[in-house]
Formats: sequence, C-alpha cells, structure tokens
Amino acid sequence: MSAEGGEELQRLILELNLLQSYAENVQRTIEGLAAALSENRIVRSELSEMKESVEPRNVLVPLGPAVFVRAGITDFSRVLLNIGAGIYRDVSVEEALSRLEEYEKNLEKTIANLQSNLAQILRRMQEIQLQVEKLQKKQQ
Repeated sequence: MSAEGGEELQRLILELNLLQSYAENVQRTIEGLAAALSENRIVRSELSEMKESVEPRNVLVPLGPAVFVRAGITDFSRVLLNIGAGIYRDVSVEEALSRLEEYEKNLEKTIANLQSNLAQILRRMQEIQLQVEKLQKKQQ
C-alpha cells in the first residue's frame, strides 16, 4: 500500500465518519421539528373546535407531572400565546390561529430544507463509500 493511497483512504474514512455524525444530527433535528409540527397541528385543530363551541368545555389542567385537575372553559374568545423566551401574550383565538399557521409554515419549510441537506449528505456519503471501495481494491 502506498503512503499516498493510505493517507487518502484515512482522509475519506474520517470524512465519512464526520458526515455520518452530521447526518444523524440532522435526522434527529428533523424528527424533533416533525414532532413540533404534529403538536402544532393538534393545537390548531383544538383551537378551531373551541372557537366554534358555545357550551362550556371540560378539560384537564396539569398541575405537575402526574397531577391533573378538572376545569371548565367558558370564554373561548382569548388565549395566552407563547411569543418566545417563555413570554406569553393574551391574544384573540383568531390571532393565535394565524400565528400557529405561520409557525406551521415555517416548520414545514425548515423540515424541507433539512431533508434536502440530508439527501445531499447521504449522496456525498455514497460517493465516498465508492471511493473507499476502489482504494481498498487497489490495495489488495
């Protein structure tokens, strides 16, 4: 095995390992964003239903990780919306729905971009794998 071929093989294997790690991180990020997207869709659906409701609605409100209390919602016109950094603002249901729709679009766009990036990473990994196989055959 030539020194040059060995160095090239080591470089390719290192790049492959780095790309594998990066791909796994991107995949985990996509999964987290997909979970947030799913949750956002559920919240939008529930808010839409509540907006149309005229009768009080019974709900369970968490008091902690394992304790819930029964409560009733009688005013469906306003909600508290997290606007970032743990800050909540009192907004109309319509404004909350609009912001949640905007958030959903941003999530979808981000997920699509990450999926495109992941596809590029996987293509590059395949290219490297082919190069590694060629180098290994030459060395045999």
